[in-house]
Formats: sequence, structure tokens, C-alpha cells
Amino acid sequence: MDRFYTVPLTALPMNRFELQRGTFIIGQRKWSFPKVAQLARDAQNQLNITVPEGTYHLGPILRCNPDPVDPFYEFVPSPGDQITFIKSHGLLSWPTPYYSIMNATRASWARHSYDTLVWKKASGATLQLIWPDEQGFYAGVWADGNLQADPKITIRP
Repeated sequence: MDRFYTVPLTALPMNRFELQRGTFIIGQRKWSFPKVAQLARDAQNQLNITVPEGTYHLGPILRCNPDPVDPFYEFVPSPGDQITFIKSHGLLSWPTPYYSIMNATRASWARHSYDTLVWKKASGATLQLIWPDEQGFYAGVWADGNLQADPKITIRP
């Protein structure tokens, strides 16, 4: 059912972009970066991401350390780019009736959640990253998981 419709929760702020040691950082939040993706700096000091589907231009680099052991890139979108980052969850939830042997707090319900980044260029090229996750229901509040799953990445020319 989540393939057809999810419930949008919030739009996340787009005030800072960093890529550091396999982690994508927006503001103060961190997500895993696709293992299949390669980052490269071009002659115009622009950051590009390459996956088997193709290459996508992210934007101008502000600061970087392209060391293969400890890479770091801070960048901004190119002028005219439209970026949305939406947190959503699936319509279905399920009970988690099993108890922990260690008496740890356990969610009474769970549901799938998704963080989706859509980056559109003026040319129509689109980059989409979807991080799947699971939320747990604890004492009347839905809490996020840890977002350790490798995101699904799609590039359209």
C-alpha cells in the first residue's frame, strides 16, 4: 500500500548540505548515503554524484576534503534548483506484542516511514533519494527509528 500512498508529516529544512564518510547531512540531521554512489569534483568546482543509472550535478562546493579515506564535501544547490525533503509514513501499522527479556521499553505498534529527497534542475533532471525506516509507538507518541538502511536512489535525465 505504501507504494501508492503515504501520509506526509513534515517538510524538512534545506539550510545546509554536507557529505561526510558515507553520511548525508542536512542541517543537524544525518542519513546514510548510497553505497553505490560515487562523488566527484569537476573542473568548475562542482560536486557530481554518479550511480549506475547516470550522473547528477549537485552544485558548487564551498569546502571539501576529497581524501579517499576521509572525504568531506560542503555544497549548495545550483541557482534555480528545486529541492523538497518530506517525511511521510505508511497508512498501515501493526501491533508488536512481544516483550523484551531485558525489560527494555518496547513499542506497542510499528509502521513504515520514509524520508524522501527530490532534487529538480531547471533542465528537468531529477535526483530522488528515499530512506526507508520504521517508527515505533511509545506511550502515545510515534518515534523515529535510526535510518541506517541504504537509500533507494533514482536519477532521471
